[in-house]
Amino acid sequence: MLYFVGAILTIVLVGFVILLIAAILQIVAFFSIPESPPGMGPPPVSGAMAQSPAPGMKFCPSCGAQLAASATFCSKCGAKQP
Repeated sequence: MLYFVGAILTIVLVGFVILLIAAILQIVAFFSIPESPPGMGPPPVSGAMAQSPAPGMKFCPSCGAQLAASATFCSKCGAKQP
């Protein structure tokens, strides 16, 4: 009878350890989620805050970096420019 009680307690204890590890992994996974989904550029700027590029300059449509008008690739994100 004592072996049976010991076996049941061991199974319950192992179950609680597994649940504790699962909870820790869930917390770590939650805090590993980025603030914004990948692939999304900066939020669009509107109204008075919108910048116009300086003469001879343009903005990258992918990341918003200011580039020379003759640039074919963005120096910040590497995207091909139109």
